[in-house]
Amino acid sequence: MVIKNDKNFVNVAFDECDLDDIDGVYALKDLRKYNVSTANPLIDVLFNNSAPSDPLNVINDDVVFFNENLDSSQKEAVKFALKQKEIAVVHGPPGTGKTTTVIEIIFQSNKLGQKILACAPSNVAVDNLVVLLADYNVDMIYTGHPSRFISKLQPFALDTVLTNSSYGQIIQDGRQEIDLLKKCTGNEAVQEADFVYEELKTLEAKATKELLERTSIVLATSTSAHMDGPLKHVLMEHFDLVVIDECSQGMEAACWIPLLRAPKCILAGDHLQLPLTIVSKKAAEEGLALSLMERQISIHGNKIGRMLTTQYPMHELIMKWSSKNLYEDKLRAHSSVCTHLLKDLPDVKKRVHINTYC
Repeated sequence: MVIKNDKNFVNVAFDECDLDDIDGVYALKDLRKYNVSTANPLIDVLFNNSAPSDPLNVINDDVVFFNENLDSSQKEAVKFALKQKEIAVVHGPPGTGKTTTVIEIIFQSNKLGQKILACAPSNVAVDNLVVLLADYNVDMIYTGHPSRFISKLQPFALDTVLTNSSYGQIIQDGRQEIDLLKKCTGNEAVQEADFVYEELKTLEAKATKELLERTSIVLATSTSAHMDGPLKHVLMEHFDLVVIDECSQGMEAACWIPLLRAPKCILAGDHLQLPLTIVSKKAAEEGLALSLMERQISIHGNKIGRMLTTQYPMHELIMKWSSKNLYEDKLRAHSSVCTHLLKDLPDVKKRVHINTYC
């Protein structure tokens, strides 16, 4: 991943892996091989080989929400998502609280004892999920590369959690021993360094497996959920739920990387905003520009989706056109901003300015 750049150079960070295998092609090749999997019912629904199951009755309508400030459409979306067996879509324009709703769904699902893999197409979007979850001190691990984490995210980085675990000191001692052996000359030192390195890799794999398996919420970008990354240490059927935020901004092929890991998914985003950025015109014409989320809504419609209808940063006159033309005239500006003007802000003085044209 890119961690720093200017007009002359780009710095990237990556783990040991085959770079050809970390895009959507990897997942699509795996998809062809799937015969028996906990994700099979979900796969059938996503490819329209079967209809979504009827909603489950295990969720009561009187859900106790972690976030008491959710509006009515957000609460309805949460309850709807919890009842769906294979897929739920949460959509709406910017400012309607999609990520806020996703966070509540994660909490509620975790309360039910589910193991959750939460993803998004970009590092920034996953960072946002981690920041919001961190405010609630939840049990989670972020598998992104620690070199690009902001300070608030560092405690949740897999590398940090591993260092602070019971295995941390042993792993640190092993790394130091390898560094010392590398400074020595002779075949014996080289062989010893190789032996310690292999032992260290085995120990790190064991520790990573234990940490990921006992953690309630694991976060990663969609592409970093591949089988050459940290998640290779847990079984494909380990997770109960995959959540993909900002799903409409990611290619469907990339979404399939995490989707193969669970029998249920939650997709959140806005398929009515700007489409995916696809450089190849031919690829776009052949369907690559169509997001998974848009395709699912076109197939299954309201049976799998709920729209958030309250826009919090939008004056009612500004949102009127998009509401009427894109969102079935269902959007409403929040009462705190619906008639708000610039002159209503503190320390802003109203002035009369007259333009004189010659």
